[in-house]
Amino acid sequence: MFINPSTSLYGMTGPTGQNGATGLAGPTGLQGPTGSTGLQGPTGPTSTPTEFTTPGPYTYTVPAGAIYVDVVLCGAGSGGGAGQQTTSGYPGAGAGGAGAVIKLFKVQIGGTGTITGTVGIGGTGGQTSGSDGQAGGNSTIVLHGNTITAYAGGFGAGANGGISTSRGGGGSAGSGGPGGNASSSTQGSAGSSSAQSYVPGVAGASGGAGAASTNQPGKDGNVTAYYNCEIITGGAGGSSSTGMSSGTTLNAGNGGACSNGAYAGGSRGVATREAGSAHGAGGGGGSSGLGKGGSGGSGWGTSSSNMDGGHGSGYGSGGAGGGGNNSNTAFGKGGNGANGYALIIPY
Repeated sequence: MFINPSTSLYGMTGPTGQNGATGLAGPTGLQGPTGSTGLQGPTGPTSTPTEFTTPGPYTYTVPAGAIYVDVVLCGAGSGGGAGQQTTSGYPGAGAGGAGAVIKLFKVQIGGTGTITGTVGIGGTGGQTSGSDGQAGGNSTIVLHGNTITAYAGGFGAGANGGISTSRGGGGSAGSGGPGGNASSSTQGSAGSSSAQSYVPGVAGASGGAGAASTNQPGKDGNVTAYYNCEIITGGAGGSSSTGMSSGTTLNAGNGGACSNGAYAGGSRGVATREAGSAHGAGGGGGSSGLGKGGSGGSGWGTSSSNMDGGHGSGYGSGGAGGGGNNSNTAFGKGGNGANGYALIIPY
């Protein structure tokens, strides 16, 4: 049957309707092939440590790409006093104190071209009869315009007193100030405490007091840790023993130990008796976190060689005190303090 479109029961086609909602995602397809390896990135900075051991100024060039540095800084040790050359009663001398050690961790230095500072020189021991030792030098580093200082220890007193007078040892350094220098029969005072940038202040231990009736060891240092640094104060110098015409022979005081336990204090000298008189011995040098203090000079010897105070070893340790003399012909010279130290590790 023929149907005329104009008279069809069906109307004209309407406009297209809106799209329906998106259907659920289909299953994940198979993984495609691995792409080619990319180009190698630039070489990172080296982390080679650089040491500075020569006293005086230093300059460190920061490697390209380095972001941080770790630092170890040590003040110098100070010299011990000299024994006394006299006709009777031969007193020994006090020893030098150790320098402070400061460790800094992860100090940001991005964009810094060079780092400067100084390494302290060790103090010379007393070289003439009864003379004091000399103080060592401080070590420094400059970071972002702030000078960080590891202070030196105090020097030991020379044996310039009477036969019954013991001489004081030098104080060890704190982070906020140098160790106190010994004077007469008094002890060296502690390093003062004042905050530095990156390094909160902490006092060091004082030196052992001189005494007529007993030996006095140098006090041990202490260690304090913070989130980005560690401070190791060294041991103080030991006091000397007296020279006496009668009575008990007295030995000198040992040096103070390093506060982190790495080094014991320098050994005291041994006093001796001869012809009814006691020959005073030198005190032991204070030990730093990087070296042991020198051994005290003996109270008797056929020459000055075995009466001389020992030199500080390693870095920052104190020199020992010299011993008394042999029948007014010799005396023990004070030992030298060890030089300071600086170490920089980039990464």
